[in-house]
Amino acid sequence: FVSAHGSSLSLVSTNSSLYSTTEEKQAHEIRKLRKELDQANEKVATLTSQLTTN
Repeated sequence: FVSAHGSSLSLVSTNSSLYSTTEEKQAHEIRKLRKELDQANEKVATLTSQLTTN
């Protein structure tokens, strides 16, 4: 019984570590997309100002 309980505990810890890794991966993706979005916004602002200048 003790060994079965231990294996189920390790299974739970494996799932939780997998979950945190997924969260970290998502957070990384979000940061990357936000950075790309910021760069795109800057590009649009630059082009818009160039258009108004011309």
